[in-house]
Amino acid sequence: MSADGALAASNLFKIIVESHLKAAADSAFEDSDDAEYFHVSVSKRDEQLALYALIARAAADTTIPFLEQLFSERFARLSQQRDVENDPTRTLEELYWLLLITSHVLTDSGEGETLLIPEALQAGFTNVVEVAQHPVVTLSWSIINFSRQCLDPGIRGRYFSPRLMEAVIWFLARWVATYLVPLDVSREIDSVGRHGSQHSRKLLNSFAWDNNQGELVLDFVVLMSMVALTTYQGEIELQQTLTCQKLLASVVRRKHTCAYVVQLDSWRDLTRAFASGRSLFSLSGRLQRSLAETLACAASCIKDPEASVQYLRDLMGPVAGCLVENASRSDLKSVAHQPDVIYMVCCLLERLRGAARATQPRTQKVLFEMGHTVMNSLLTLLEVYKNQSEVIYMILKFVVDFIDGQAVFLDGKETSVLMSFCLRLLQIYSSHNIGKVMLSLSSTLRSESQSEKYKDLRALLRLLTNICSKDLVTFTLTPCCVLSVRRSPG
Repeated sequence: MSADGALAASNLFKIIVESHLKAAADSAFEDSDDAEYFHVSVSKRDEQLALYALIARAAADTTIPFLEQLFSERFARLSQQRDVENDPTRTLEELYWLLLITSHVLTDSGEGETLLIPEALQAGFTNVVEVAQHPVVTLSWSIINFSRQCLDPGIRGRYFSPRLMEAVIWFLARWVATYLVPLDVSREIDSVGRHGSQHSRKLLNSFAWDNNQGELVLDFVVLMSMVALTTYQGEIELQQTLTCQKLLASVVRRKHTCAYVVQLDSWRDLTRAFASGRSLFSLSGRLQRSLAETLACAASCIKDPEASVQYLRDLMGPVAGCLVENASRSDLKSVAHQPDVIYMVCCLLERLRGAARATQPRTQKVLFEMGHTVMNSLLTLLEVYKNQSEVIYMILKFVVDFIDGQAVFLDGKETSVLMSFCLRLLQIYSSHNIGKVMLSLSSTLRSESQSEKYKDLRALLRLLTNICSKDLVTFTLTPCCVLSVRRSPG
């Protein structure tokens, strides 16, 4: 782009940012629902911010320092307001919007892809020599240092609302996935040369790991995740979508970051809290499953095979043991239908289901061992909860996911064990005619409103499909299990 074009882009971006900051500040005390600022959908908002980011990148040499200046000023103002007890709402609204736009400028969305540092940022800043002077670096650390404040309970309670935490976690998830670059990538860039844009490219691909900063960021990410999971009760978007599926997943699903994070004390504290603590049982069922899957996935990044197996046993052993203990209670039939008991059983099943979905070649054996441990207990629970569709559905969905993860790895003995269990499960399901679906009503299953009533039946059909797959049918099955379906009268 020409110098005139870059100048025009820079001026336009500054006008856009200043107008949005004013709108954010002015909306701080508005109770009216009229403000468009609040009612733009997330997808439309992100589309708009992505367009603004393209303008910013066209003149990155001036727009990135501009954003860094604005953010640093608001961060400093917040500290001053804390000292004199001023209302911080306007400043917090401005920081919220700056987090959103900066995330779009510094990173790309790239759902399901390996994120790269935007080319416009790598190719720019040719006059920067020292990493500490690079505007992308200073802006990044400014936001991360601000984010660290949430670990202080007093500051968190006053400033970090669920909405602001969502913006912080969303930024960190994208930043970690983009800037914690594998070290071999930065070495490859370094071997090409140290002149002009190549030197800037090298700085951006390596600065996050300088002076152990990468490990400190990962430690902070884990600590912040624990805060989000235990402090912001009922905030589903914050806890599940952003913390588990974005932030923790961005760390665990990349081997070079996962290899670091599993060695952290903070990660061990998180896994212990999950395995044996009570604080995380207040999370929703879907969140239990998502968290279990994320934590179990990390086992594949532990280099020592024995340590990897032990990690999973420590993580999921207490969960499986708790389910077995509940199913073995002498008073199970009298207490089984109490709400707290049903809730606990469903939480445990969701956790087991999440771990089953994390099955990898290295972890298949130990996860099969986990599943084998609870098989008899699942049959007991199927009998006890024959009239509780929610529990029946959870049991069937766990078995479906367990088979999905295990099928391609099983040897003959394991296949025999799994098939015997499935046939026994189907016999119990059939003997109680749990589905209670009349053939005359089968066509209504195509209706969305009706299908919700038959979740367990759909899970059962999925289970039947799986156990009849070529991966499992490697020997003759006898005797065959026959399912009965209640016929309609007449």
